[in-house]
Amino acid sequence: MSRPFTSIRLTVAMVLALGVAAQAAVTVAEFQADFTANDNGHADGSGTGSWTYLSSDTVDPYDIGANLTLLPWDAANSQYGDSDYIPPQVRSTNVHPNASQHVLVRWTNDGPESQFKLDGFFQRENTTAGGNGVDVYVYGAQSLLFSDTLAPATGNPSTPFSQFVTIGTGESVDFLVSALGDLSFDRTNFNATLQLSPGVANGSFETPGLGPDSGTTDMASNGWQEDGGAFGGPGIQTDDKSTSPAAPDGNQWAYFNVNGTDTSTAEGRIWQEVGEVQEDVVYTVDFTLGGRSNQQAVGAFEVALWAGGTAPGGTGSVLIGSQLVTLPAGSDVVAHSVDFLQSDSYAAMTALWLEFTAFAPDGANTGNYQILLDAVDVSVEASPIPAPAALPMGLMLMGGMMTRRRTC
Repeated sequence: MSRPFTSIRLTVAMVLALGVAAQAAVTVAEFQADFTANDNGHADGSGTGSWTYLSSDTVDPYDIGANLTLLPWDAANSQYGDSDYIPPQVRSTNVHPNASQHVLVRWTNDGPESQFKLDGFFQRENTTAGGNGVDVYVYGAQSLLFSDTLAPATGNPSTPFSQFVTIGTGESVDFLVSALGDLSFDRTNFNATLQLSPGVANGSFETPGLGPDSGTTDMASNGWQEDGGAFGGPGIQTDDKSTSPAAPDGNQWAYFNVNGTDTSTAEGRIWQEVGEVQEDVVYTVDFTLGGRSNQQAVGAFEVALWAGGTAPGGTGSVLIGSQLVTLPAGSDVVAHSVDFLQSDSYAAMTALWLEFTAFAPDGANTGNYQILLDAVDVSVEASPIPAPAALPMGLMLMGGMMTRRRTC
């Protein structure tokens, strides 16, 4: 296969000399972890923003009739809300509306305008089919980002959400749960995490938590999408499985199975949306590869960034850059850091996609090999290279030399 390769490696010295500030994937707020007793309006865990717990008379908290009211602390029941068990209520892991007032959890950005990756869920706490369900809403900077209905059902039906949103100073992200006229069985488990974008969900592959010497091929529900290879996988496994080395971040790896006797092009790939495309920046993808001590290194492994579309390589997507990396030998564990220069060429694109692909060899090698992946992160820096119109001719020529094609 052949496609343009536009990765530019910038040394740390170049970046520091130009005084470029780096933005890494950092969690700034998490509802359940940040929850604080008797302090409505308390700071989040990073000091970037604050959490408040309110009631609202309307499902749109910015409606003129919302009548937002702070919920008092109820020490006897460890909750924000009425001490007589009358909702609305906010507890450390769940919320409860009442029949006429909606319950609202609000995070307010006290820092500079930033792009955030927002992940979380609403889940029906009660395991029976009582009541008539709830409506759930997520707003960002006064715009509706997500809504759904948790219908009454046995078990604990859940609805996850994942969004990228830009929040200015003093603006908020709002999470609202609304009763549908009947407040019975409406207690709703809830959590939300805000991470500076770009950000990788489950980059350490610790979700789901697996038992000893076990694995799963279910990655789609754990932050990643996948295409299976001809020899099985990709998946997630514990680092005590067979002859795997210790994982660098936690105790689980993602794995790709490569069959040395199979000449199919791709032996599996995983990907996820990690942010929105920004102009004139350098994206750095950090990750670690490992191998099993009883297997030979065959095939190839690629990291790529894509802009736009609904999936990497799909309709409307454009390749920003790709890089083949050296496979670890035996049980070696090797950290990699790959930079991609993003000019304003793709500024009209929205989604930023991170993709990892394992490739089979050309048939010259035999046997099987397992490529292990862990500790995935993406960070962004302002580009130390000016836009082309501002470049001296010599630098423009050098920039042209740094773009080449690769074939695999």
